[in-house]
Amino acid sequence: MKTEDILYALTDVDERDIDAAKNGRRVRFTPKKIVALAAALAVLLACAVPVAAAPVSRPAYELVYAVSPALAQRLKPVRRSDVKEGIQMEVISAQISGAKAEILVAFRDLEGDRIDATTDLFDSYMIRSPYDAMGTCRFESYDEATGTAVYTVLMENMGGKPYKGDKITFSVYELLTGKRDINGLTLPLDLSGVSRDPALTDNADYRGGSYADTPGIEDRLSSGAIRQLGSVLAADPADERMLAEGVYLTAAGYTDGFLRVQLRFTDILRTDNHGFLWLEDAQGNRTEPLFSESFWAEGHLNNGTGNNDSFEEYVFEIPEDRLAEYVVKGDLTTANGGPIVGNWEITFPLEQAQ
Repeated sequence: MKTEDILYALTDVDERDIDAAKNGRRVRFTPKKIVALAAALAVLLACAVPVAAAPVSRPAYELVYAVSPALAQRLKPVRRSDVKEGIQMEVISAQISGAKAEILVAFRDLEGDRIDATTDLFDSYMIRSPYDAMGTCRFESYDEATGTAVYTVLMENMGGKPYKGDKITFSVYELLTGKRDINGLTLPLDLSGVSRDPALTDNADYRGGSYADTPGIEDRLSSGAIRQLGSVLAADPADERMLAEGVYLTAAGYTDGFLRVQLRFTDILRTDNHGFLWLEDAQGNRTEPLFSESFWAEGHLNNGTGNNDSFEEYVFEIPEDRLAEYVVKGDLTTANGGPIVGNWEITFPLEQAQ
């Protein structure tokens, strides 16, 4: 197959087919798709050109991995470190015990001080192996002297087959920096004075919700005994109060036997700003929300563009005559420095990393 034929065939690598294969759905390989797969293999097997340097290497690798993870990992070149945007990601050690592997991955800023103890992988990491495996990643430590943040990657082969001589690929798309936790904050809200007739709207662009582990709560929500969906507090931007950078108290009100408190978290797809509220009495007793619901700000688009502010409304079931006994408290997390996008990737054989 000529080079121009390979490159032309790679244009037929369809992201939908890759996603389908990853999720266990059947992929129908037409003659054109078979040529595309052959082209992907040809690119990966071309030793004269490093895979990482080939501009078409990622879709080629993705397609081969979707069809045969074991083959894709065998073809992946070994590289124990990667530098993008002046930040180095490196595998520093690995321990293997049968079907389990524990790997230490370090990040260090080679150009400045963007890496610190709050640096978060922003749920953008991916772990790949020749077998079906479960993997998690957690922050381990930060060395201030070298500016190095270390993370532990834990993997377990679902088939129980011991790891031996297999390549693992660990990739991180972006890093979140400047993270700040604010715990036990008392909100500037006098519950005895909240509106008993708050303005509501039914035009919310819902993201999702959660409810407390309370007996019968699911039945009450599904039967409509609690007005969970269909209306939320209508926030007035002029009444907003900033609780922390990127977090605002937007509205509060008491209606139908429920206290509602609403927050706005700015640009969550870039900042991961989030939080949780509860009520607390003078003795320190907590009352957690019966349920909460999230919805996008006006102007949000499904492709992640537009206004990415998110509202969170917390709903408490509490008698009106007891409102004055409580204050509203919360735990908030902000990170308003913006993510660093680098798309780091390292591939290494476990037997050599011991």
